[in-house]
Amino acid sequence: MMRTPLAFLLLLLYCAPAFAQRVVILEFEADRGNKLRSQVEKALKKANTVDLVPIARWKDLAGKKKLKGPQAMTPAAVGKVSRAAEVDAAVEGAIGEKFFVRILDSTGQELWSKELPLKKGLLSADHAKKLAKAITAAAKTAPVSSKEDEEKPAAEKPEEKAEPVVKAEPVPDQIDPDQPRRPGELSADEREKRRREEEAEANSATDAREPVERDQDLDTEGTTKRVKLYKGLRVRLRWRSSPTTSTPAG
Repeated sequence: MMRTPLAFLLLLLYCAPAFAQRVVILEFEADRGNKLRSQVEKALKKANTVDLVPIARWKDLAGKKKLKGPQAMTPAAVGKVSRAAEVDAAVEGAIGEKFFVRILDSTGQELWSKELPLKKGLLSADHAKKLAKAITAAAKTAPVSSKEDEEKPAAEKPEEKAEPVVKAEPVPDQIDPDQPRRPGELSADEREKRRREEEAEANSATDAREPVERDQDLDTEGTTKRVKLYKGLRVRLRWRSSPTTSTPAG
């Protein structure tokens, strides 16, 4: 009987395909004793579709970035630690009346989320299996994260053309009243008051530069007509008010 050489078995073992997606199951909020987390991790190990990153390694790398306890289990922490941990997706969650579970990519952005029913703090076997499939599917859509990207010198990274940033002037209504002003900077009310004063000065200067042009001949003619009309009215009034002269009898 032909025996399989030990070296050949070892070769098959080392040549077994490794999964491209690496996933970390974070600690869930209000998960006493991490029972639910352990259930989800076991379901993924049974499915054998992704590489799981130990939570101990995640905590160690997060601690080096001064993220400890619940701070290391947030989307912000995922964005900071994923590259160092070479994680492509992370699973976070919170336990309430139901289990809110969310799958994040290496930047901390949501890939998938759902609420699942719980019984005594655990998922049903069917829901645990479906969740493992959902995690695998979401991880495949995430960009592959590599530690080499973080450690690669800036000169070796492809240059990215930065879009020109246009700095807009602040609008008075958008200025934070609690933000301290720079020396010499006017407040919104002071700027509005100065604008009104400048407009008033500009209008006054315009009135002074543009006097109203008057026609002297028309003014004289109008005055003469008014004097003649006034004299005529006086003559008529005197004639009407004088007593009637009676003719003496013959």
